[in-house]
Formats: sequence, structure tokens, C-alpha cells
Amino acid sequence: NQNIVAVNNEEISALREGKINALFSGVWNSQNVKDVLGDNMGTAVYPSIDFGNGEVNLKAFTSVNLFVVNVSSKNPSQAMDLANYITTEEAQLAACDAIGNIPSNKEARDKLMNSDNQVAKTVIKATSKEHSVLMPKIPEMKSFWPLMNSILVDAYNGKISEDNMKSKLDKLIEEISISEK
Repeated sequence: NQNIVAVNNEEISALREGKINALFSGVWNSQNVKDVLGDNMGTAVYPSIDFGNGEVNLKAFTSVNLFVVNVSSKNPSQAMDLANYITTEEAQLAACDAIGNIPSNKEARDKLMNSDNQVAKTVIKATSKEHSVLMPKIPEMKSFWPLMNSILVDAYNGKISEDNMKSKLDKLIEEISISEK
């Protein structure tokens, strides 16, 4: 579908210029999209698909926010107070309103699911176990994304056929393994 673009550096300008009508991106880009589309912006989780064995949800990687206190802090009590505050419903809802950060606090997430914040509702649904897989926290991930993005763009542009997709993915695994040695 030529109205949807794979993630790249020009997606916002292409959207602004009317060259595309939709894009795949994440919450980090939602304000840029909102600036272009205004009230016409919509969001959705990945759709389901049938690969021959019934409908399944397409899934994406998800990650989590961590709030930690350094054990060597000169002011451990104050650091712990800050961590405790940052993880509260109130603070996380304020951060969501101010900068679009989607809360990890369960009560804040529940409250947003009953709000008008469509981006937050979509992200919360998209990060459920039905729609996502926890992204591994391993060193190989820093090599994975640049290599995977080139496969996604080539697939999008029709440069990878169904017949050679497995060999491309096998090569991806090999290149990730080599780059981490």
C-alpha cells in the first residue's frame, strides 16, 4: 500500500506534504504526527492475520520503564523518595499529559483506558501480552534494529520475495551474532 510508509527519516515530511496517508511508528513520534494531522490523527494496534492456521495477532516488541535508585547514592533516602514519587499514579499521569510518556503504573494505565487519550489507549492495548512480546535486554539488540530495519524496508519496497525471506532472516541472525563477537 503506497499510502503507508515504512519507518524512515522522511516519514513526517512525507505525511506533511501529503505523499502518504499513514505510517508505522511509536509513541515517541505521536506529537509530530499530531502536529501534522491534528484532529484527523487516528491510532491502532497491529491487526490480526491468518498465516494458514487461523487468525493470530501480529505482535511487536515492547519494553518497560525502570525507576531505580543507585545504592551508592549520597542521598539514598531522597533518591528513594523521588523513585517512589515518580512511580505514583499522579506523577505518571502528569508526565503523560506533559510529555506523552505512557505510564507503567497500573492505576494510571487503567485511568487512561477510560480517557480520551487515544494514543495512550492504543499503546496500553498494544503492549498487552495479546499484542506484544517483551524485548530482550541483551547486547545483540543494538545490532538487531539497524539490520532488521533494512529487511523491513526491503520487504516493504518489494526487494525481498516470499521465497527468499527465510534466507534473509537467517542472514540477519548470522550478522547479529558476528557483530557481537
